[in-house]
Amino acid sequence: MPGDHDTLGQSAGTGYAVAILVTAIALSFRYVMTPEWGVSLPFDTLYPAIAFSAWFGGFGPGVLTTFLGGLAVAYLWPAHFGGTTTAGDVLALILFGVVGVFVSSLVRALQQARTRAERTADELRLAREEAERANRAKDEFLAVVAHELKQPLSAMLPAVALIRHRIGAEARASAERTLDLLNRQIAHLQRVVNDLLDASRVVRGQVALQPRVVDAVQIMRDAVEVIRPRIEERHQRMVVALSETPARLNGDPVRLQQVFLNVLSNATAYTPPHGEIHVRAEIEADRVVFCVADSGEGIAPADLPRIFGLFTRAGGRREGGFGIGLAVARSLIELHGGTIQAYSEGPGHGSEFRITLPARNVLEVPARQTA
Repeated sequence: MPGDHDTLGQSAGTGYAVAILVTAIALSFRYVMTPEWGVSLPFDTLYPAIAFSAWFGGFGPGVLTTFLGGLAVAYLWPAHFGGTTTAGDVLALILFGVVGVFVSSLVRALQQARTRAERTADELRLAREEAERANRAKDEFLAVVAHELKQPLSAMLPAVALIRHRIGAEARASAERTLDLLNRQIAHLQRVVNDLLDASRVVRGQVALQPRVVDAVQIMRDAVEVIRPRIEERHQRMVVALSETPARLNGDPVRLQQVFLNVLSNATAYTPPHGEIHVRAEIEADRVVFCVADSGEGIAPADLPRIFGLFTRAGGRREGGFGIGLAVARSLIELHGGTIQAYSEGPGHGSEFRITLPARNVLEVPARQTA
């Protein structure tokens, strides 16, 4: 573009003009200081001039300063002071030229590296802003979809109950199975919608805990009873070993049960029929650790670092679920000051999830094992 060429021409012209000016200043200063410094080091003021010219105008102005400075030194010092040019002077002049070109090249390389770094930083900033906009749009979309689905689903369950109540005795037997299926599917959709709402609140930092002193072991025991019908439906075996001693901690009982249910649901979803799920608690003086282990599909090493990511589903499982439960569980546990970690020896070797929560005033007694 013409405007760009004009700008480049003006910039280059300014750089060369500055190089000539800086060279003249350096030579004049060196000439004035000759009575004090002597004539043995005629290049000492030119090196800073070369560096400045190259920094200001680039490689060309730096080389110009080198050339003009070398020419002036070759002309002024031997002729003006009556000396004779020796082989050492010629060698010094050559070395000065080499060093000048090297300094100019080095300064240019540094400037190019800085320009690339600035360009990369700008690209990263733009990419980060774009990703943040996309994330906000996704979160808003999830919130809107979940909200729009929640209201009709909330009305459908009472409607099914009302139909079941009013249906005649003769028709009840034939319609019961259909009504049960409809009821289960609506309940499943409700869980999905609630998970979407929770995911939306978590990623936007809108989850507010209502903590109080609770017994975490009892909360896990209640979660086990809630999930037990699903485990029995899938013909799985659950072994529970929980301590009789309360594990007191400051926590939100609703959110803690949600975490435990998410982890237990994940275990039963990834465990085949007739597989086993083990639930135990390890109580220490300052913390309580819940372990949920299964004999299911296991987790590949490459999937372990991202297993708690939003919308992440490890392995080849294709049944329902958006990969939300574990991400929500981790966020809620971290809000409680705890951690959740996943372990697996690989596909086919099952997996184990360890939930660690800070406890207070806990004394352990032997655990009671149930199946």
